[in-house]
Amino acid sequence: MDIVAFIVQAQQSQTQPDVSTLLGTVMLGLGVVFVLSVVTTGFVAKKINNISEPSYSKAFGATFFKNILFWPGFMMGLHVTQLNPLVVFIVAATLIPLVIYKTVFGSLWREAAVIWLIVSIQEFALGYVLTLAGAMSFQAFT
Repeated sequence: MDIVAFIVQAQQSQTQPDVSTLLGTVMLGLGVVFVLSVVTTGFVAKKINNISEPSYSKAFGATFFKNILFWPGFMMGLHVTQLNPLVVFIVAATLIPLVIYKTVFGSLWREAAVIWLIVSIQEFALGYVLTLAGAMSFQAFT
């Protein structure tokens, strides 16, 4: 269900949406972010000259492992270091993707940092836009 139809339906019924509708919308948003992250990772890796044989399958693997390994790394960092959670979050969000990109693409740290920076900007911007769209759709219920 697209966002415009969701808003129109909400304005007509003026009832709260089901939990399954909300969960489905969130999962759809996460899927969109994941797919576009894979495409961005693959595109950037193909544009960098020092990466040998970049492919979208490697980009899929890198994105999958980056997303899966972030939370255990973050929790382990909280448990082991006893630092401020924001510091551990920033370190985990920087170090884990860099190591994954360097390992998967067989690149130098510099190329891994370029991929990480571009993908992080894309994910942040897309997350912001999707959150804004979700907030605007919830205003229809008030």
